[in-house]
Amino acid sequence: MKFKIFFLLFLMFIFCYVMLSILNPDTVKFYYWGGHMMEMSVASFVVLSFVLGVIVSIVVSFLYDVKITISSWIVGRKGRKTEEFKEFLEKAKSYDLRGDREKAI
Repeated sequence: MKFKIFFLLFLMFIFCYVMLSILNPDTVKFYYWGGHMMEMSVASFVVLSFVLGVIVSIVVSFLYDVKITISSWIVGRKGRKTEEFKEFLEKAKSYDLRGDREKAI
């Protein structure tokens, strides 16, 4: 079902591209990196803008996921160290209560 929806959206996208190219035969100038120019149709410009927006959103979401993963790993590591410290402290208290000062230290 998911692929049918994606295929339907893809067909709608292609249909909109064809309609836009038929209704707007004009060309536009696209300037990039230091004054370089690319001349293309309005439909191609819209598709290029859409694709670049998708790529930017994928990169941003990937970086956000990496940030979340690293921060959760750091929090988990700190939590594990805290649990280890509490465990050692409990063992030390236990040895101290039994009177075994050397093992407690």
